[in-house]
Amino acid sequence: IEVESSLDQGSVFTICLPNQSPTKSSNYRQNETIYQPKQLTKKTVILISGDEEIANLVCDLLTADKYQVIWLIDGYLSARKIQVLEPDLVILDHQLIDTFQISQNLKKSIKMKHIKTLLFHESTISLNWKSLAAAGVDDYLIKPIQPYLLLEKVRYLLSLD
Repeated sequence: IEVESSLDQGSVFTICLPNQSPTKSSNYRQNETIYQPKQLTKKTVILISGDEEIANLVCDLLTADKYQVIWLIDGYLSARKIQVLEPDLVILDHQLIDTFQISQNLKKSIKMKHIKTLLFHESTISLNWKSLAAAGVDDYLIKPIQPYLLLEKVRYLLSLD
């Protein structure tokens, strides 16, 4: 269990559980089976944003649509957490300084290159899709976030697997 807290900014709680599969022990007869819980099929989305208003909106919308959402405030510390949590989608707020570094690292990593990335951007004026794609971004949304567009983009990106 790990806790990172910033005064007047919030806290991030990280809990790592080992992936353990039950095994047969010598106490079990050969024909007995061990109970194995049904695997959850929820898709996991990590949101990296320092904007609490956007984070609350995104978390509420995606949770209501049956996604598991994890909100990280600090992009700098997110790389290790992404590796441990193995999400299906990472949503990046362009306001973060290291947005493109995060997306590039995801696409360069053999273990994480399948993770889709969605970028929130302020305007279309400085937006160049070729440079975004080169930086590892799979799609983008312009702020202010429109709920139906967010859900549509997330569903689309997660259907590409």
